[in-house]
Amino acid sequence: MVLMLLLILCFLPMIAAQPWQICGTRNYTANTTYQFNIDYGLSYSSLRTGRHPLFAKGSTGEPPNTVYAVALCRGDLNTSSCSACVDAAFKDARQLCGLSKDATIFYDECTIRFSDVYILDMDSSNRVNTSAIVDGALILMNISSEPMFPGWDAKNQQATGNFTRFFKKMLSDTIAQVLSTTKYYAAIRVDTNDGSTTVPQLYCLAQCAPDLVEDICYDCIQNFSDLATANFAGRQGGRVLGLPCNLRYDTSKFFAGEPTWISGSSNALVPSPSPSPQLVLQLPSPKPKSNMNMNEDEALILGLDGRNSEFTVFEFSQVAEATGNFSEENKLGQGGFGPVYKVRW
Repeated sequence: MVLMLLLILCFLPMIAAQPWQICGTRNYTANTTYQFNIDYGLSYSSLRTGRHPLFAKGSTGEPPNTVYAVALCRGDLNTSSCSACVDAAFKDARQLCGLSKDATIFYDECTIRFSDVYILDMDSSNRVNTSAIVDGALILMNISSEPMFPGWDAKNQQATGNFTRFFKKMLSDTIAQVLSTTKYYAAIRVDTNDGSTTVPQLYCLAQCAPDLVEDICYDCIQNFSDLATANFAGRQGGRVLGLPCNLRYDTSKFFAGEPTWISGSSNALVPSPSPSPQLVLQLPSPKPKSNMNMNEDEALILGLDGRNSEFTVFEFSQVAEATGNFSEENKLGQGGFGPVYKVRW
């Protein structure tokens, strides 16, 4: 399948210098109107930014030479830094992808894509085909001279299991933090001092395009989390890059400012296990998220036991946090209407 082939071909060492690019296979003719629209019509200031200064999308030119473009900057940037990164990326796209009609450029601080195909409604395309979430994803892992965590031993199943559980917990915390903000951005630090691993701390950043609806953001970042886990193997750093969302982790801090969340801090969203009241959640019958009707599914209604049949409405992000992002550890079984989860508040 083309999408899977793309993911395999784009597994690159993280030591390769940025920018990274994905170039389409359809070409335009040099010195035509389409090239003029790319060269002079694409910039940060020319795209409609709306209420999100770090996200811009729009089009330039008339059919059949219309060029559609989207740009997303990292959530810790200011507007001027975002503008400079986006403009440089559009300029580099012409050099890196030649006469390609479709190009995606990844920098540390921003991602851009332009195409002759309409790409401005990412929610719509992803609802039709959920696999489109990973269309054009780059998987970059650290393969430097000392890529593994201290103490990583592939032959020691207990040690690797401890590392992997810590890693997955970090990704789960990151997803919960992303979904808790209107910016769909989180940059966290996770510490461990329980003696289970020799990793003192990890930094992780994840982000979704702010115009995605919540369940599509969750699908995207969860898929990227799964890809990062599958390629983890004890590596000290890595990232999965895409236009709808992106994810990166490292042992060293790589973002500006303080983390938006630190494990064990007072602003933690997912509390540690305690004898606090528990709620049993039964989700509706499973159906593909790509076919979900947001009018029906944008909020989940949970029945609280012992409250005289009263109901409380919770946002999707609250449910994701309380169930540990619907982790298997919190799954109690299967009910008549779907899976049943244990949650903690």
